[in-house]
Amino acid sequence: MCRWLTRLVICLVLGAALVACSSGGDGGDGGSATKSDDVQKEVPKSGSDVEEVVEEPGSEEQLIEDVINDALARLKLKDKTGLYENEFEYLRDEDVFDDYLKRGEINWAQADTIEFVDIQAVEFFKQDDSAVVDVVVNFYNPTADRRSSISDRITVYWHRGRWIKPTVSVRSQQDEYDELQRVADSMAQLEAEYGQ
Repeated sequence: MCRWLTRLVICLVLGAALVACSSGGDGGDGGSATKSDDVQKEVPKSGSDVEEVVEEPGSEEQLIEDVINDALARLKLKDKTGLYENEFEYLRDEDVFDDYLKRGEINWAQADTIEFVDIQAVEFFKQDDSAVVDVVVNFYNPTADRRSSISDRITVYWHRGRWIKPTVSVRSQQDEYDELQRVADSMAQLEAEYGQ
């Protein structure tokens, strides 16, 4: 279960290694370093279930990029509310923010060398409830005065009227939660109709 935050930490470590190499280590050219053969989640790349889109200003792609960069900017300031706001509803109902902060994935989360995330391409699933996003994570190491970047592939979800990138919560549990809510709402409606 490779989560977004775990991948970002891996990106941070790899970014630090790339910066170290580019600052005079073995074979570094002193310029920016990139990594193109990183490990990626298996997701469909083409076919009838996906549609590839290139980012346009004011588009869904820009909204996704803004959500990711907002959460990262807040995380750089040690504010983890951006991560919490990007979780599915079931987790936010299950954990208050203080409990969320105690989770291992969140407790050690840092983004101090990440400058921003740039979207390269988006593949929307035809149901329009999720998308696979090819991103470039851009780092800056102020100590070495070096920039580097790493490519990655992440999944985002359309949930309650906005795009989210969950760190801990998962879609299947949100689907179960939604079904329980539908059943409870139906029972409440029946009770209201026949209880009077």
